[in-house]
Amino acid sequence: MDPEVTADVFAFLHNYKNEPKAKEALLRFLQARPAREPVVSLIPVEEYAMRLDAIIELRDIYRQQTNEQDFEFTGPGFLHADIPDLVGTLALFRQPHQAEYADRLLQVLQPALFSRPDSSHSGQSSKSKNRNENEKSNCLDLDKKVCVITGAPNPHVCHIIPFAWNKKAANQATTFNFRTAMATFLGLPNDAVTRDAIRSLHVELGSSDHVWNMICLSPLLHDWWGRGYFAIKFLGDEALGDGKSSVKLQFVWMPLFINKGTAKETINLEEQRDPQTWLSKSLTHHHGERSQSCRPGDDCPTCHLAEKVICQTALTHRPVWSGSIFRVTRPTAGVPFFQRMIDIQWAIICAASLSGQAQDLEIALKRDPSDPEGQKVAPSAGLGDPEILEWLQNVQLGEEQEHQDTP
Repeated sequence: MDPEVTADVFAFLHNYKNEPKAKEALLRFLQARPAREPVVSLIPVEEYAMRLDAIIELRDIYRQQTNEQDFEFTGPGFLHADIPDLVGTLALFRQPHQAEYADRLLQVLQPALFSRPDSSHSGQSSKSKNRNENEKSNCLDLDKKVCVITGAPNPHVCHIIPFAWNKKAANQATTFNFRTAMATFLGLPNDAVTRDAIRSLHVELGSSDHVWNMICLSPLLHDWWGRGYFAIKFLGDEALGDGKSSVKLQFVWMPLFINKGTAKETINLEEQRDPQTWLSKSLTHHHGERSQSCRPGDDCPTCHLAEKVICQTALTHRPVWSGSIFRVTRPTAGVPFFQRMIDIQWAIICAASLSGQAQDLEIALKRDPSDPEGQKVAPSAGLGDPEILEWLQNVQLGEEQEHQDTP
């Protein structure tokens, strides 16, 4: 055993020899065996080359169309794009008569994922929807009225995708315009579940205010989640019987200060082929933990800052590390939608952190003062003008209809 650890344990027990609670606390810490699994790279390496080739070709099409030879994608545009959709899009754009679509599609890809709410919509409609207290109560019961990550009592019942996205009529309309980019560029499976899940975010006021879009977190973790300090990843589910399933989730701390750019800053795509210059090169520090690239005795200011964002379990006081596994119980029928909500959240926060736009995410996900549990504001048309998004939707529908009409 490490002599330093042995000496510290004996010193602790000696110092608190007349305080049984201190010994009990130490034993709980030492005996705890929290589940943990390796974190898969935030940038999917197996798709990296395909993604890069497709994005570069799309960029070159745009340059040829506009004569803007210096045009580059932003970090989110590069990180979000789903491979099958990119390949399909390029197949369409390689047809000469369809080439003009590149200009409009890039307007969808290029702007910030989120931006400040558009105040011009505030007077369009006063219609709004209050939270569904029955669904909120059901979530509390399923999560045993504690934070699912730390076990702390009195949690917030948090929406995974913000309730504000369809709480008000104006926000609902904005989310409707956002749907195409969400489906296409967040890497979601192209299936009926995805289409139905995304439809649930805009079909009517309060349409996503269900248990499949809720999870219990401590007030502090709820705040940090909105700041993009960590993300939650869906790993699988297992039927328990009686219409319930156990869902396996993973807690992952996000990168800290990989650069101080914003979502609108461009990246050099050619540099993304070189491991010395690609985006993941800067992923040396994460919130909540000391960097493994720094030695224990190093006086690293970034490590000091990262370690101040600390999360501990309520009973054992063990730190919650990246890769920590936790489980929640959900109605089996709602698990597919629950998975899509977690997947959307994961894609958004990862891209925000990897591209250096965490500060933009924090601005966009600021608290709605009208919601006592701090639900977040709705997205603006940050993925492109509503007309462009509507155009893209119509193009896709037209392609589907043409395919159906082909004998």
